[in-house]
Amino acid sequence: MDELQEVLRINASILVLVARATIVYWSIFLMFRIAGRRHISEMGFADLIVIMIVAESVGDSLGGGEETIFDGVIVAATVVAWSVTTDRLCFWFPAISRFIEPTRICLVKNGQVQRRNMRREFITDDELQEQLHRNGLMAITDVNMAYLEPNGEITVVPIKDR
Repeated sequence: MDELQEVLRINASILVLVARATIVYWSIFLMFRIAGRRHISEMGFADLIVIMIVAESVGDSLGGGEETIFDGVIVAATVVAWSVTTDRLCFWFPAISRFIEPTRICLVKNGQVQRRNMRREFITDDELQEQLHRNGLMAITDVNMAYLEPNGEITVVPIKDR
């Protein structure tokens, strides 16, 4: 019973917990608004990493752990600043973009499956076939090109005369 009470006990006042959560929430909200994040449906791999790191950096500050609120906010702000800087550098210098952002990978070329690329990206025939069906195609031979895009989606370009 003592263990249950220990688990259910609130160590800080509710007002302090609400204040911590409010400060962290609005700090992160404002950072991401200033950073100009893209739509969540267009979230790329780098965006996911930023979100995971920000969540980890503010986790202790939310609950009043060993870090202060501002320790977590400073770490989160630093991560967001690097993300914004990287986005801007990729925009201004395409060579950096080619290094940081993944390129699209050809999965089907002129109706022929590119097995080496499929294996390298761990894409199964069933996954590829599912994408063909979503695009109204039933056979690989109906595909002019199919690409694995940098965001993880598969783009299918059908042969025009079929």
